[in-house]
Amino acid sequence: VDADMAVVYEDLLRLDGQGGLKINGESTKGTVGDFDIRLDPTQNNWVNWKGIVPGTQERYPFHRVVFSRGGYSMTAYAVYPYHDTAGYFYPRANMAGVNHATQTKDSLRYNEQGGDYRLVDTDERISPSNFKEGDETQVGSFFDTNLHCFMEVQFYFTTIYIPCDSDKILTSQYGENWRQVENRGRGGDSKTETKVLAEEKSQEILAN
Repeated sequence: VDADMAVVYEDLLRLDGQGGLKINGESTKGTVGDFDIRLDPTQNNWVNWKGIVPGTQERYPFHRVVFSRGGYSMTAYAVYPYHDTAGYFYPRANMAGVNHATQTKDSLRYNEQGGDYRLVDTDERISPSNFKEGDETQVGSFFDTNLHCFMEVQFYFTTIYIPCDSDKILTSQYGENWRQVENRGRGGDSKTETKVLAEEKSQEILAN
């Protein structure tokens, strides 16, 4: 499963005090059912995410959660409530010298194609006039959904639950052409600018 899977912030807050889990802004461990859980605060090396509640100086107590059981482990990052809307935002976590430059270009391009990346502190959609490579402002994609509805869909050889508004979420992150296959370079190189494949090639890959 993709490492960029997310968890709803408030859902994890409800686990506070269970299985020894204490949410206090530090890396903390606990158990829920037969899963071991570790919550980690925001890392210091993200360029466009500082872990600060938009418009305040308060810090979120965690950014990611690691679920593990036996030899299985999965990391998921939090989606947070967005200002006074009923929606959420997913932080654009990137690192200088790794994927910051590429993600800056991609985010601006996706916004031109209907995406919804915003400067989360001021609630402005990003554009070349207010956001460029090297800027350290907090950026996130806005999800115009309350994430209350989920539906079961086929996923390879099994089924998983996804938000009923998954099309909205994908459009926010990748623009209206999110079904179009893109090339991230050999091995998914995060330093290589994403290239959109020709429609014929895209359909060939999707068919296989």
